[in-house]
Amino acid sequence: MLTTYKLKLFTLLLNEIGHFIPVDIIKDTVWADGMSTKDALVQAIRRLRNELEPFPELRIENARDKGYRLLTGNKVIKESQ
Repeated sequence: MLTTYKLKLFTLLLNEIGHFIPVDIIKDTVWADGMSTKDALVQAIRRLRNELEPFPELRIENARDKGYRLLTGNKVIKESQ
């Protein structure tokens, strides 16, 4: 079951599917009250990944200095330079 934070996180990633979303944007969107920490984000991503396990075509990828993105299927949407 998706909690409020996981649902907000999933919706954000889904709306920008294939594109990296910077950590600061994720934190400001998911935790609008400003009560986010790096650990809270990492925990939310881990829990969302666990929720998505029944859907192997969906996966969350992260990259240092870029943030997180949701990928679907075998397609990787190339970002503009």
